[in-house]
Amino acid sequence: MRLSKTIYEILPAIYFLMGVAALWLSYLVAPGAQATIALFIALAAEVAALTLVLRRQNYRSLKREYSENGSDLPIP
Repeated sequence: MRLSKTIYEILPAIYFLMGVAALWLSYLVAPGAQATIALFIALAAEVAALTLVLRRQNYRSLKREYSENGSDLPIP
């Protein structure tokens, strides 16, 4: 699936905000199953945001490294 650059650039921030909102919700809800589910959703959203940021950073550094050598990026 291809996303436009604008959507792709803002996606980690959206995931991060979803994680913060779910974490806040888990704090507000009485202890129980709903709070636990909200906490796991928060954790998943934060991991997704961090994963996207790190993958993008790695791709950009590889792209910069390969463009200096004049060769193409390796296809995974």
